[in-house]
Amino acid sequence: KLRGGQRLASAVAALLEADRERRKLAAIIINCCAPATAGHALATLSKQLEGERDAHGIALGAYANGFATTTSEWLGDGGGEGDR
Repeated sequence: KLRGGQRLASAVAALLEADRERRKLAAIIINCCAPATAGHALATLSKQLEGERDAHGIALGAYANGFATTTSEWLGDGGGEGDR
């Protein structure tokens, strides 16, 4: 889930739909999250975008935070593991 509570898959579907005609989307990058969360998110994206990535070359990436500790506010409701 995203920090706002939306499902990652739903957000990506909306992004792809918005770009459907222009085909200018080059990459989707996950950031500002725990490394484990980034890994789950990349797995979700890879599965969801399998055909799109092959057809349109959409790259995936992540830039996770490497903090040793975080606050509960930083984790928020959407800081969980991937898109369950």
